[in-house]
Amino acid sequence: MFDAASIFNVSHFEARNVLIGNRQAVIVLVEGKEGSVQKFVEYIRSAKPPQAIVEDVTVEDYDGEVKRIGDYKDVLIIGQLNKIVQVGLMMHGGRTEVKTEICGLK
Repeated sequence: MFDAASIFNVSHFEARNVLIGNRQAVIVLVEGKEGSVQKFVEYIRSAKPPQAIVEDVTVEDYDGEVKRIGDYKDVLIIGQLNKIVQVGLMMHGGRTEVKTEICGLK
């Protein structure tokens, strides 16, 4: 959805996965020129990911703050880099254990 927001020049964007009751949902907040937001919503309604089960797309007014799309991108990148670092640290720890075992065989 971030890519679509960028393509349609949406100026403010946020998305997050939430549980509503016992069902998973995605809340997306967008702000921008009316035409840009309208094209974004039309695209989201028509271009659902093949693995996703989308039962409904609801559009409502929202009076709160919405992050600038560049700020959201920064948060998204930092989150992904954090995941990469965690996997790298786990791999490094495993590599150290293997190296210790190999050294012990000499």
